[in-house]
Amino acid sequence: MALSMSLYEAPATGGHTYHNIQISGNARVLLGNTVGQATESNLAARADYVGHYANSSLRPVPNYVLRPGLHQKIKEALHDPDNDQEDNARILAVYGLGGMGKSQLVLNYIQEYRRDYQAIFWIEAGSKETIERDYIQVYRLLYGRQTDAGQGIVKVEDAVPAVKRWFQGRNGRCLVVLDSADNIDNNQHESYIDLGYFMPDTPGVHVIVTSRSSTAKEITHLEAVEVAEMEASEATELFKRSAKMTEAGQDILREIGDIVKELGCLALAITLAG
Repeated sequence: MALSMSLYEAPATGGHTYHNIQISGNARVLLGNTVGQATESNLAARADYVGHYANSSLRPVPNYVLRPGLHQKIKEALHDPDNDQEDNARILAVYGLGGMGKSQLVLNYIQEYRRDYQAIFWIEAGSKETIERDYIQVYRLLYGRQTDAGQGIVKVEDAVPAVKRWFQGRNGRCLVVLDSADNIDNNQHESYIDLGYFMPDTPGVHVIVTSRSSTAKEITHLEAVEVAEMEASEATELFKRSAKMTEAGQDILREIGDIVKELGCLALAITLAG
């Protein structure tokens, strides 16, 4: 199987959008945000559908620097526990200021443990429009709805419950990532997103919510993972990789150390400066 995909930041809505998917072989890619509006066809719903979804292209950017402490926390919260002892989905919040590297951290987790999940769903949760769009697309892929002209539009109130039901009775683990879920603080604001409505609550399902809001900690009993500034050594390595520096003497390393310190050891700032 061959699979490739590019990643770019979507300035209008926040979050991340994936395009340029190329795949060969029998594997299927399931990414909620690969297409826009979906319409419903006359095909019968394939509620008993069983498929394998290959998301090997969901990987960190090439200059990603491993953050072992944070990575271990995600692993211990999701990967290590015995799912047979769970009555509900395992929900983990990964939160921190913008540019700290939350999404890259989760992508690194997916890259390492993707073979341990039967299906991986990446949902752009930065706005109501994107999260609803992605659930409709996931619904269309799972239940065989095609984008036939003249057919009725799939309603989000139909798509979300159907996607959540799809997880019931399945063997093995599935992973759902709700990325950039930042609008979760004020339920009176028009941009507010009720994450509870979208999250599956089925044993064997792991849910990761990335957010700038510390309110994300309150959606789960699991200890949240806070992504803050990088360790000095991690920040230095990221600068070197971003600047494509293969070798650096002690004087250069000291200068890099001063630069990353000035940048607050923030992952995005270092990447842009490198």
